[in-house]
Amino acid sequence: MGISQVFCHALGPILLYSFERAQYADLLERHTGSELASIYGGEHLLRLLLRFPDMLREAVAVKDTTDKQQHATHRQLLARLIEFMHDGQAQLLAPVYENCTPAYLRLSALAGV
Repeated sequence: MGISQVFCHALGPILLYSFERAQYADLLERHTGSELASIYGGEHLLRLLLRFPDMLREAVAVKDTTDKQQHATHRQLLARLIEFMHDGQAQLLAPVYENCTPAYLRLSALAGV
């Protein structure tokens, strides 16, 4: 499973804040799962990268030397990806974070998502 697939699987249940899930539900009706990786940006990928170590611990029990070596390799790759995103943040991240309007927050709360 590639990072894009992990991202798409984790997006709804793990990466989105509760008030973002109404928009996500609407997007799911209009787009396939793989398209969502191109809709949600670098900020959401960073959320995944921050959660990734915990996800790896849950998915792979670090029992023997081979598992420990694989875990170390994953950590190194994760660190390189975070460094890449840091170096390219001007291209990968929104220059200004837009807060949700109070109306959107009310709508999200009413939807119970």
